[in-house]
Amino acid sequence: MNSGLAAIGTYALLTLLWGAILALYLRHRRHAAGDPLITMLLGVLAIDAFKSFVESGYFGLLWGANYGWLPAALKALGEPSLLTTVKLLNVAVAVIVLVRLARFWVPTELDRRSAQRDEEARLREELQKNLALAREAEERLSLAVSTTSDFVWDTDLRTGKITGSPQVAAWLGYGLDEWPPKPWHVIVHPDDRRRVLDAVDAVIKGPSSRYESKHRLVRKDGTVLHVQSTGVVTRDAAGRALRFVGAVRDISRDVQAEASRVQAQKLESLGLLAGGIAHDFNNLLTVLSSSLDLADRKVQKGENVTEALTTASLAVTRATVLTRQLLAYAGRGKLVQRPVDLNDLVDSMGQLLSVSIPRKVKLVKHLADRLPGVQGDDGQLQQLVMNLITNAAEAIGDREGTVTLTTEATTVTTAPPGIVGEPTLGPVVRVSVQDDGAGMSPELQSRIFDPFFSTKGSGRGLGLAALAGILRGHGGAIALESTVGKGTTFSVYLPALAAPVQTSRWSTKSGPSEPLVCRVLLVDDEELLRRSASRLLKSLGCQVDEAETGKAAVEKVRAAPDGFDVVLMDLTMPEMDGAEASRVIATLAPKLPIILSSGYTAASTDFTGKHLFSLAKPYSVTALESVLREAMRSTAG
Repeated sequence: MNSGLAAIGTYALLTLLWGAILALYLRHRRHAAGDPLITMLLGVLAIDAFKSFVESGYFGLLWGANYGWLPAALKALGEPSLLTTVKLLNVAVAVIVLVRLARFWVPTELDRRSAQRDEEARLREELQKNLALAREAEERLSLAVSTTSDFVWDTDLRTGKITGSPQVAAWLGYGLDEWPPKPWHVIVHPDDRRRVLDAVDAVIKGPSSRYESKHRLVRKDGTVLHVQSTGVVTRDAAGRALRFVGAVRDISRDVQAEASRVQAQKLESLGLLAGGIAHDFNNLLTVLSSSLDLADRKVQKGENVTEALTTASLAVTRATVLTRQLLAYAGRGKLVQRPVDLNDLVDSMGQLLSVSIPRKVKLVKHLADRLPGVQGDDGQLQQLVMNLITNAAEAIGDREGTVTLTTEATTVTTAPPGIVGEPTLGPVVRVSVQDDGAGMSPELQSRIFDPFFSTKGSGRGLGLAALAGILRGHGGAIALESTVGKGTTFSVYLPALAAPVQTSRWSTKSGPSEPLVCRVLLVDDEELLRRSASRLLKSLGCQVDEAETGKAAVEKVRAAPDGFDVVLMDLTMPEMDGAEASRVIATLAPKLPIILSSGYTAASTDFTGKHLFSLAKPYSVTALESVLREAMRSTAG
C-alpha cells in the first residue's frame, strides 16, 4: 500500500515537473528564432519533455486506479493495447526526434565538413603562394646582395654568430671559411676601434635601435678602407636585443675625392693669396723704387730729399704691415708671449683709435672690472683690436653711428654659433666689437674670413683672415653675428689666465730719451742684416759684438757670462735656432735679457719669461731702441 502510494506520488511529481519543463521550453523557444540549430534542439527537448509528461501521467493514473485511489475505470489504461499504444507513442517520438536530427544535423555537418575542406584547400593554396613569394623575394635579395658592392652582415646577439655576404672575401681579403675573425673588431682600424665599439655597445644596450658610423677598416693584407656603416637592432616584446643587422659601404673613393676637392680649394686660395700679395708688393715696390730714384736725382741736383725718403719709408711700413698680416694669417706671427691686460691695452690705444675712425662714428667702451689676463703677443693683440674697430667704423660708412667695444670674463661650455676656430672650453676673456651698420647677408658672412676678400669696393688686404690667424696662434677663436639692416658683432674668445695682470707694460713711462750705454751680442746668420743692425745699435750708443750662429753665441756667453747686457738674436737660423740658443743662454746667464727677432717662425713653441722679449722684422730704429730700453729695465733692481 505504501509503495503504491509512493509510486503514485512519484508519477504525480514527474508529471508536474515535465509539464513545467515543457512550458519553460515552449516559452523560451522564441529567443532562439535566429539560430536554426538552437531552435531544433529546443524542439527536440520539448517533444521529449512532452513524451515524459504523457508517460508520467499515464502511469500515475494506472497506479492510482490499481490501488483504489482513483476510479476503477482507469484500470482499463493497463490494457495491453493501451500499453502498446504508449510504447508506439515513444517509438514515434523517437523516430520524430531522429528524423528532425537527421534533417538538420546531417546536411549541416556535411556543409560544415565541406566548408572545412574548402578552407583547408584555400589555406594550402595561399601557403604555397606565400612560400613561392618568399622564395622569389629571397632570390631577389640574394641577387641584390651578390651584385652590390656593399658588405651585408647579420649578428645573432643571443648566440654571437656573425654571418656576412660573399663580398667579404673581396672586401677584406678573408675567405668565407675565415669569416668572421676572432674577435670581429680586429678589422677596425686601431685609432677608430674604441669609438666603434662604444657606438655598437650603445645601440645594443641603449634606447635607440639605429646605428651609423664612419670609420676605417683594415684588410687582411693591411691596406685601409674608409667605410660608412649603418645597422638596426631588432628586439623582442620585452625590449631585449635579438639581432643586429646592417651593411657597410666602401667610401674610400668619396674620401679621396673630398680630399682632392679640399686640396683644389687650398690651391685656389693659394693662387688668390699669391695674386693678392704680388699685387700689393708690386705696388709698394713701385713706390719704393720710384721714391729712391727720385731721391737719387734730387741728391745729384742738391735738392731736399726728405719728401722722397718719407714716401719710401711709408712704403716700407706698409710692406711690414702686409708681411705681419701674412704671418698672422698663417698663425705663425707670434714670437714672445706674456700676460696681457686687454683693458689696459685698449686704454693705451685711445689716441690711436680716435684718429683711426671717422668723426661721425662714436666709440663706446664697456670694460669689465678685474678682467683676467690673457697670454699673448701684445703687438698682435693690439693689431687685432685695431682691425676690429676700423672694420666696424668702415661698416657704418659716412653716416653717424656707434661702435661698441666690450670686454668681459665668461665661461665657454659649447662652441658659440658662427664660430671660426676652436675656442678653449672653460674660462675665457671675450672682446666684442659691435656696430650699427648695414649688416651682412649669409653669403657675405660665409666669405668674410677669406684672404683678400672685402665688402668694400677698394682694398686688397688680408683683413679678417689675418685676425683669424692671430687667434689660431693664441689658441682663441672669433664668432660673427650679423643681420642685414641691424649691424654686426664680432666676438673674440681668448683663454683666460687665473687672475688679472698685476703689472702693465703699457703704463710704464719711458721718461726722457737718453743715450743707451749697453753691450749687445748681435746674433744673425744673414751678414747684410748683421751689418745694418750693427750700424743702428752703434748709432744708439751701444757696443756690439757679433755672432753668425746660435752655437757661436752660446760659446761667447759661456766664455763671458757677464760680458753682455743684452742679446739681440734672430729666431730662425741653421744648426741651432734662436729658441734653442736662448734656452741654453738662459742657463748660462739667467738674468741676461734676450731679444728674439724674426720675420717668420715655423715653430709653434711659445717663449715666455721675464727676460725674454720680441722684435718683429722689419723694425725701425725707434722700435729697436724701445725694446732695448725695456730689456735693460727688466734687470734693474
